Amino acid sequence: MKVTIAQLNPVIGDLAGNTQKIIEVWDRANREDSDLVVFPEMFLVGYPPQDLLERDGFIRQVGDSLKRLAQI
Repeated sequence: MKVTIAQLNPVIGDLAGNTQKIIEVWDRANREDSDLVVFPEMFLVGYPPQDLLERDGFIRQVGDSLKRLAQI
């Protein structure tokens, strides 16, 4: 089993940028025939998200980002 570990630093609240980083690592891992890709905890939203999680618009954007990632 080949594992890719994505040692990256997400930006808190930068869903578009963090999503793009996930896609880039995913694409590279696929080219290298990786079986599993591991990202840091809460990579998509950045850590710690704190009060961003209380904003309905932010939560909707997280859902949109997850849908985009599910399509790759």
